[in-house]
Amino acid sequence: MDWLLLTILAGAALGLLLWGILRDRRAAPLPGDELRPHENQRAQYDADVARMRAAQRYTDGGGAGI
Repeated sequence: MDWLLLTILAGAALGLLLWGILRDRRAAPLPGDELRPHENQRAQYDADVARMRAAQRYTDGGGAGI
C-alpha cells in the first residue's frame, strides 16, 4: 500500500514538473518569430493614426456621428 501511494505521489510530482517546463516553453517566442521593436511601434502608430482619423471624420460631420 505504501508503494502505491509513493508511486502516485511520484507520478504527480513528475506531471507537475513536465507541465511547468512545457508551459514555460510555450510562453517563450521562437527565434525569429517576434517582431522587431521598430515594426511593433510602427504597427501601433498606424493603428493609432487610423483610430484618430476615424474619430475626426465623425466629429467633422456636424455631430451626427452614428
